[in-house]
Amino acid sequence: LEASRLVRTATKRATSSDVMNPSAIGATRGVPLSSFQDVLARKNPRGYLRAALLVNENLDTTAAVDASYKKLVSAGDETAYLEAAKKMAAGRPNLLYGGELASIKELTSSPPAPEKGAVALVDFPQYLAWKNFTAGAKVIHATRYWQMAGPNSFVAGPINYLRTYQLQSINTEQAKLWSGETFFDRYGKPKPPSEREEGYPAKFAPPPNALVNQSRHAQLLAVFSGVSNLAMGAQPTSVPIETGEEMIEVSGRRIATRWESASYQYDASVWTDEKNCRLVVKLWTSEAVPTGLVRKTEDKTCSPVGSGQVPRFMVETYLQSFEGFTMAAADVLTPATAK
Repeated sequence: LEASRLVRTATKRATSSDVMNPSAIGATRGVPLSSFQDVLARKNPRGYLRAALLVNENLDTTAAVDASYKKLVSAGDETAYLEAAKKMAAGRPNLLYGGELASIKELTSSPPAPEKGAVALVDFPQYLAWKNFTAGAKVIHATRYWQMAGPNSFVAGPINYLRTYQLQSINTEQAKLWSGETFFDRYGKPKPPSEREEGYPAKFAPPPNALVNQSRHAQLLAVFSGVSNLAMGAQPTSVPIETGEEMIEVSGRRIATRWESASYQYDASVWTDEKNCRLVVKLWTSEAVPTGLVRKTEDKTCSPVGSGQVPRFMVETYLQSFEGFTMAAADVLTPATAK
């Protein structure tokens, strides 16, 4: 009953009814039934072990569970069983699964795992992108396609996608945002927006090969690469990354940016008509802007099919508007390379 009360009274997400902060009630998972199992199993390892017996043996009375538990511990070490139950409960306990008992028993006979050294926590990239802003800061990114209009000229198409981010709250532990997506049909008519809550921790233990010590360009590519999905399986070429500085105007304000350009190549002829394709991705970033992204272009060129022209087009994602914050005075550049 206490576990049920904790889950029932926990703050839920409006969009999914999941528990918004599972750790506050002693859970890991946000789905209410999973949260309930986390709390129940962790608060009472003996009860968790008894539940595993009940489900595994299909017991239907308290007396039957008592007898089964007594038989189990008489043939082994009760302390070892309870320690194993604690370890299982710390993961993803399932009180309705018959195989849970076998997993607990296996843990009792397994040698203790070697102690792992402390993993150094690092800054979470998305949290850093909002660290210097206050609640209410908001940015809108727009995406559009550019088509070839001549040998060396592009024509911009209409906006086909909008992505909105607004900071709800931020502290030393996490940042909470409200984000929205709006897609446009071929006639430029917007479809109903899709909105959701997002949370970013201040620190995290990076997985192997994480983009921790790489450039901000590489980190932002990982964050924003899902917008156009132009090149599945693209591999970097031997062309080095180019860098520079540039002033970009947004809503009448000039933003000093640093840009990086990287080249990729891939061959998608297995599943499409595209072959020998080259993708040049250029990112303009600024710490004065939440998310860090000011502009991104993806210029794609592939070998011609038959005797046709060289297929080429570009996708542009750019900062359309911002509110709730002002550009930092120190962010103004005056180098000779600025435009």
